[in-house]
Amino acid sequence: MREPWNFEDPRCREIGSELFFAERSSGLTTVYAEHARTICGKCIHKSDCAEWGINNEGYGIWGGLTQQQMRSIRKQRRIILRDEGDQVA
Repeated sequence: MREPWNFEDPRCREIGSELFFAERSSGLTTVYAEHARTICGKCIHKSDCAEWGINNEGYGIWGGLTQQQMRSIRKQRRIILRDEGDQVA
């Protein structure tokens, strides 16, 4: 699976990473997270990026999915991330 930072012209490259990690950063609100999700919604790499996030990332917004959404999908798919320590029920 190709890493998102190797995609050709991803929309997020124009913005920087702070918006996509608002849930982890103090002082940034859900308004920033929603803005990041809007940017992802217009990106041609949205699906690939979301899959990367589900399978590899415990934090941030990847392909428009929030941490909670990715956690839920991982639980359904029985995916455990080493860094996040998610447990499958």
